[in-house]
Amino acid sequence: MKPLLTFSLFLVSWNFVLSQNYFLNGNAIATGNDCYQLTDALNYQNGTVWYANQIDLNQSFDITFEMNVGDNDGGADGICFVMHTQGTSAIGQSGGGLGYLNFGTSLAVEFDTWQNGEYGDPSFDHIAIVQNGDINHNGANNLAGPVQMDAFNANTEDGQTRTVRITWNPTTQLFQVYYNCVFRVQTTVDIINTIFNGQSNVYWGFTAATGGAENVQTVCLTPNILNVGNEVLICEGGSTILSVGAALNNTYVWTPTTYLSDPTSASPVATPPSSTTYTVMYTDLCGIDVAQTIDVLVEPLTVNLNTPTVLTCNAPTASISSFSNFPGVVYSWTGPSISTATNASSIQLNAPGWYVLETNVNSQCFDVDSVLVISNQIPPELTLLESASTLNCTVLTSEITAESNLSSNNFNWSGLNIAEINGSSIVVDGPGIYNCLVTDPNNGCTSSASVTINQNTQSPVLTGLTTDTLTCEIPTIALDAWEDLNVLNETNYTWYTSNWNLFSTEIYPQVNTSDTYNLIAYNSSNTCADTLAVNVVTDASNQFDINTIQFANIVTLENADGINDCWNIFHDQLLPEELSILLAVRKIFIFNRWGDQLFELNNQFSICEELKDLTKGTYYFIVEIETICGSTQNLNKEGFFLIK
Repeated sequence: MKPLLTFSLFLVSWNFVLSQNYFLNGNAIATGNDCYQLTDALNYQNGTVWYANQIDLNQSFDITFEMNVGDNDGGADGICFVMHTQGTSAIGQSGGGLGYLNFGTSLAVEFDTWQNGEYGDPSFDHIAIVQNGDINHNGANNLAGPVQMDAFNANTEDGQTRTVRITWNPTTQLFQVYYNCVFRVQTTVDIINTIFNGQSNVYWGFTAATGGAENVQTVCLTPNILNVGNEVLICEGGSTILSVGAALNNTYVWTPTTYLSDPTSASPVATPPSSTTYTVMYTDLCGIDVAQTIDVLVEPLTVNLNTPTVLTCNAPTASISSFSNFPGVVYSWTGPSISTATNASSIQLNAPGWYVLETNVNSQCFDVDSVLVISNQIPPELTLLESASTLNCTVLTSEITAESNLSSNNFNWSGLNIAEINGSSIVVDGPGIYNCLVTDPNNGCTSSASVTINQNTQSPVLTGLTTDTLTCEIPTIALDAWEDLNVLNETNYTWYTSNWNLFSTEIYPQVNTSDTYNLIAYNSSNTCADTLAVNVVTDASNQFDINTIQFANIVTLENADGINDCWNIFHDQLLPEELSILLAVRKIFIFNRWGDQLFELNNQFSICEELKDLTKGTYYFIVEIETICGSTQNLNKEGFFLIK
């Protein structure tokens, strides 16, 4: 139901186009003179035509074109004018989808010639404004319509060409559609932000499809579909094409005619040496007389870069942006590190140095600017010092101090046994690895260091008898103490009496006096110690029988064989030194056989030297003995002995 489409586009923009470039997809074919057949009179056709240059939605546009939807009144399905972000190879679904269904981020004007009840289509050929590939008029993506396509005729599938006009004003955000030069439908919407998520440059063109029914559906586009706008900037000695919209009779009148290649053309080449205002008169495709003014501004190209940039650890990459008085600038960047495309108005970088931007416009004018990028990525100084690398039984904590060129509030400490944090220092009371991270607030750079604190608390472990007993039969005792850990070679032993008088540094000293004996075992490698108290008591109930002692009765002086060389007091079960602990010999009297006292001795258990001068014979003794173990016993004993 749509005739051949002739397309005339008016864009308020500084960009201009030297030649047209279209991309065809699916069943679309070119038929000559900028005309394109989107679908043939065949079932399930699907074709798209996309213009190479994008539309800038920050600028107003006024598009006037002609289209033909075919001559089969029962045909299908229609044409869509589409703006989208999917590139020049995009194609949708055939049939009732109009080649647009499920198109994604997009805005479309559908010219629908078939009633699809599932989409809420009316019975007449209609126009609607929809978004995001959704043609359901009952849904939220239907922005305006559907309304009858032709204000005066419900059927447009008559083989006739119709003029269509679409306008956009970014200031008022008003989007309008005219059919056959009559206003039909509009919507007010922030197209850039609401539909295209902030993207202003979008692709545009046409889709069409057939399904079970068919039609030949075509569009025709004028040579100057994107015109120069009402202001153009060129360099001194440069040129520009002043392209404008299509005229009904292809008649154009330009004034002034100076410095124009053809003052009767729709796109004359202008080469003014200074700024000039040109006016063109023509009648547009809707029969409206148009007087369009174009200011050609002649200026030198200037480009400036933003202020010098500092790279820091917080911001290791930076952006340099350029600002120019010209559109269509070609950029060429040089520098130590350029991580984005060089033909761009801004670059990303990650290395310091000089960056130079050379620019030109159409190789007609040139400018250059440079900027120095400096680096502030020096990490802070950091050294850790510890007061003790190993904890022991007397060194219970270690202070770790960070030496840096930064103040103490820039430090971050971590570790298992931190007892105190004091800015640039910590106190730890256990072993582990302690880490320090210091951050320079000026550039975000960090330094880290760690220190290992060990612990040696291996202590001697003393065990042994805590009480021992002196008896008359056991007059001396070796104090018992065992050190369980295998560190004897590093342990010092010190014994003290109950009043803490030092009396021995042996491990097992001998004692013969009841007391409480205190042992301190000290590990010299780590100052760790253990203590043990041994209580030595005397068993008063163990009584020595003084009557069991015996006296020598023979003394042999001649042979000096070490046997019976002396007269002595003895016990058959005790050694002399043991017996001396039990008895006190008060007096010993020695007499000859005539009763003469030869000598008197005190506190002796044995008589040797005194007997050497005596002759052989019988001698008599009187002994006064007293026990000193158990209860007191006295013994006065008389007897004799023979010297041989």
